[in-house]
Amino acid sequence: MSVFFCQLSPAQIDTTKIYNARQLKKGFYKSYEEYISNAPSVTEPFTVLPLAKSNTDTTTIGATYKLADSTKNIQHIWGFCDGTDVYVKFASTLFSKRYWRLEYIGIYPFFTFRYKYRNFAPASIFGLAGVIAFAKINEEYDLMIVGRDGDVIEPTMRHMKRILEGYPDLLKSFSIYAKKYRDAQPYNYESPQTYAEKMRLIKDYLIRLNEVSK
Repeated sequence: MSVFFCQLSPAQIDTTKIYNARQLKKGFYKSYEEYISNAPSVTEPFTVLPLAKSNTDTTTIGATYKLADSTKNIQHIWGFCDGTDVYVKFASTLFSKRYWRLEYIGIYPFFTFRYKYRNFAPASIFGLAGVIAFAKINEEYDLMIVGRDGDVIEPTMRHMKRILEGYPDLLKSFSIYAKKYRDAQPYNYESPQTYAEKMRLIKDYLIRLNEVSK
């Protein structure tokens, strides 16, 4: 009589992916693919210059960097990692390059973006007085999503449904909750409370999506 032994092995984890890596590699990413592979192609020494949320809240939401060799210049940077956090380039200008710290490192990462005067009403609708009353003086903070192509996506219900298309169960449950906002005001004019509720919902499903995508 022959006896056969069957040894079961746990599911293989792809440790080459950044969301499974034990250590994030420090350096500059040229693309989303380099980010996902935890493989920054530029490793010039640098220091991080953090950007605080506000004068009273020192939470780091973004950063710039300073190369150790000031004579060098790195072109076409998608983002960078300091060995602990990842920062993604978004809404930068020629004179002001800003990188935003990822709140979640995954296939669909997201970050908080500081954006001045998100809520702004056209003068043609409210008149000049209405614009002044409606425009928010303080800076706003928006949730932004990084898509699989490396581009930054606004956190709308439509974009979320597209992202969740390959995951029927998540899409079905998300759509049920999203119906609440179907007749809500357009993105730029919704109330702060409604916007905050939507962002909590979107964050929750982004985390779920990232977990099942590993």
